[in-house]
Amino acid sequence: MALAVLLAIAMTSCKQQGGTGTPQTGTETKAKTETKTETGTESTTTVIADDDEGWTFATVPLPEDTNPPRFVSNPDGVLSPEAEAELNRIFLYARVELGVEACVVAVNHVYESNVESFAFALFENFKPNDNMLVIVLAYQDKGVRLEIGHELESKISEVECQQLLNNIMIPYLREGDPDEGMLSFVEALYHRMEGKLS
Repeated sequence: MALAVLLAIAMTSCKQQGGTGTPQTGTETKAKTETKTETGTESTTTVIADDDEGWTFATVPLPEDTNPPRFVSNPDGVLSPEAEAELNRIFLYARVELGVEACVVAVNHVYESNVESFAFALFENFKPNDNMLVIVLAYQDKGVRLEIGHELESKISEVECQQLLNNIMIPYLREGDPDEGMLSFVEALYHRMEGKLS
């Protein structure tokens, strides 16, 4: 079982399994309208799509196993290209030096704003996932979710993750700076795990 941390933000080598890059469309509802005419009443049915479009695990594009490896999925451009490149560099070091596998997904919105289900499905995609770290940032949903494999518990605890989120990432997100929030958080995670091995 994974350690998991979910935080609602009060704002003033990933396996290629994701989808084609199209957000999931919400369910459709039918609305009946009536129009009075001289010959009587005409009735029509209109199909209205819900507003809840968002990424699901089945539709989000996941990083490909490239050379050098990519660990970040950023289809909505929540993170800048520079931040994405730096995250890939950090997680490459984490793989080589700490044996940590990682995947970061940064999107604006996940389907039904269910960041927990989204992150869990992503984490379960990795087998084995004992050394897996999954970070999901749903920026417009104001949600961050971490899923951490068993083997990583000796390197970073749930309490430590929560402290780092509260003290590092969340203040930057409140200021509208997801780049610095994610980078500072990931660097702190890496250094905390590195310190446990020295």
